[in-house]
Amino acid sequence: MSKQFMRISAGSMVIAGCLVLCNAVYADGYRNPPPTAESIGKSGVNSVFVDDASAVALNPANLAGQTNASFVASMTLARTENTYSPAPGVSFQSDGDWNLLPNLFYAQPIGDSGTVLGLGIMTPYGQGISWDRSNFLPAATPGNPVPYEAQLALINVNPTVAFSVTEDVNIGLGVDLYLSKLDLKAVNVFPGPTYLDSEAEAYGAGVGANVGVTWQVNDAHSVA
Repeated sequence: MSKQFMRISAGSMVIAGCLVLCNAVYADGYRNPPPTAESIGKSGVNSVFVDDASAVALNPANLAGQTNASFVASMTLARTENTYSPAPGVSFQSDGDWNLLPNLFYAQPIGDSGTVLGLGIMTPYGQGISWDRSNFLPAATPGNPVPYEAQLALINVNPTVAFSVTEDVNIGLGVDLYLSKLDLKAVNVFPGPTYLDSEAEAYGAGVGANVGVTWQVNDAHSVA
């Protein structure tokens, strides 16, 4: 085996490893579960085989293969619990609220050209967590309020268009319109000591984009 081949192979492995690990820099640790029961059951493979309106979220290119209007609605119940141990033998348990995470998808073919319009209204991120306020009083210092409750709500409105480039290749393009709200509660300490609560609300908006490509290699295999 030549040294040049070994260098190329080693370089390819490093690049592949970086691509695999790059998800760690995104917010996937805070992502809500996949939007439909089918996508959860297929564990990510649904981005290749999805054949209904939920392709808006999973792979918009697959909308182009649909010939009928499609509507998908799903609802997820989510609740987060955590344990915090500031010292040996001491632990605090959070008590998060139940959160309703709705997802709606609609797809409509336009004529016989293979063009399909889609719309998704999703909650890909956003839940809440709450701690017992009294557990965090010792950690509060003057000028250093300690948060003990947070609620984040986020909605993604995702208009999408998909079309066939060739008989075997489809492309989907979408715009992501994000609207979010953050509610935060913290405890402050003042000389005395006197403990007071502070509350804050913040609103945000953002715009992004997504693209998907599906290649039907043959009757039994697809690449997305």
